[in-house]
Amino acid sequence: MSFFIRHFVGFFIQIFACVVLCFIPFSKEAFRISKKVAFLTCLLISAVTAVLFPSILEKMTQAMVLDTYSSANVYMLTVVAFFSVYYFVIIQEAPIKKFVVFSIVVFYAATQYWIVNVLMTVLLRIDAAEIYPVETLQLFFLTGIVLFPVFFYILHKLVREYLLEIDLKNMKREFKVILAVTGVYFFLMFFYASAPSVPWEWIAPLFAFLMVVFGILFATVFRESVRRKRSNEKLRQLEIQQIQYQKITQEMELTRRIHHDMRHNLRTIYNLAEQKKTEELKEYLPSVIEISAQRESEQFCQNIIVNNLLQHYIGWARSERIECTVRVDCCDLGIPMTDLTVLLGNLLENAIHSCLKIKEKRWIDVDIGLFGQSLVIQTRNACEDILFSKTKYVSGEFHHAEAFLSDSKEGGYGLKSVAITAEKYGGEARFQYSFEEKSFISRIRLNLYPDAL
Repeated sequence: MSFFIRHFVGFFIQIFACVVLCFIPFSKEAFRISKKVAFLTCLLISAVTAVLFPSILEKMTQAMVLDTYSSANVYMLTVVAFFSVYYFVIIQEAPIKKFVVFSIVVFYAATQYWIVNVLMTVLLRIDAAEIYPVETLQLFFLTGIVLFPVFFYILHKLVREYLLEIDLKNMKREFKVILAVTGVYFFLMFFYASAPSVPWEWIAPLFAFLMVVFGILFATVFRESVRRKRSNEKLRQLEIQQIQYQKITQEMELTRRIHHDMRHNLRTIYNLAEQKKTEELKEYLPSVIEISAQRESEQFCQNIIVNNLLQHYIGWARSERIECTVRVDCCDLGIPMTDLTVLLGNLLENAIHSCLKIKEKRWIDVDIGLFGQSLVIQTRNACEDILFSKTKYVSGEFHHAEAFLSDSKEGGYGLKSVAITAEKYGGEARFQYSFEEKSFISRIRLNLYPDAL
């Protein structure tokens, strides 16, 4: 009975820990079935294979098919192969992403196995005849307590962020590094293990050093890849923001000229019509002139830049028969025109384009105000068609810009530009789509310093 329990627990600890680590970096949207169901299925299979392990090992050894260690390795490799197929089928992500995670988990298993064997041989001086004697079982348990949290952190924090941020093309570079490091590790492991002339006391410090170095290397590769990608993206966003700023200011100036010319022409037509006493024309044209003049004369707030931006975009929206509600309370903010233009220009332009896709019930709500030492902006607009990132969007929550995809051929950088501008002021930008209201909500917060108010 003791033999059965020890081998059941030892096998289960090794297998199930690796299965859990394989699932850690992937969100629930990446699973073909429910993540909870997949986890429970693996738990059940791990338990069943662990229960079968002692009896199968005993039968294979008694039948003299293979020795004890060879029989255990064959059985374990068979179970690992089954779980590998299940893992690659159940996760609906790019193969290279699954290989990256799988390679790290294999490194975890090899590291734990090596530490246990070194401790057994060097410190305890035990040459075990069984696969899981009491001492080995205790070492697997203790090393798991130490190693599992470390690899859990790497996979949950660094690798998960890496898989979300890095595109498949650039991912090949890091994958080659991981394969090379893992390959070197295994080569050295088997080379020294097969060299009886090399004392274990020399091998143990070497591999302890390699494990630490490779672990730091893995963490550095993933962290630096994400940092480099975000840095490059910010530079690109800054260039795009400059182009967007120039485009928006040109559109605003053009709109002002059009409104000025339209008023002049309409007044001339009105005077001619008045001389001819055409009552119908007199009733129509004053209302047109009033609407045109209102677009430039309506005052939303004391901040000139914000007021001009709202005049331009709210005037555009109303000309498209979009119902607009604007509540603004802000004065001098100390924020450059470029940044305010990027923020409000992208938010309102996106809102207008979204409304133009709807035939009825077009509306936009804009709220801008000061809260403590922060500028808070919220826009809500009617929206019936939006694209989500499957791996980053969770219904009912506010998300980063990456959770939403653009339907433009160029890819679109509006929300990302808004997010980067908010981060520039130590703030944040979050976005949400409400399925109940059929609306898109943007919430922006920028930190303002006392001397800027």
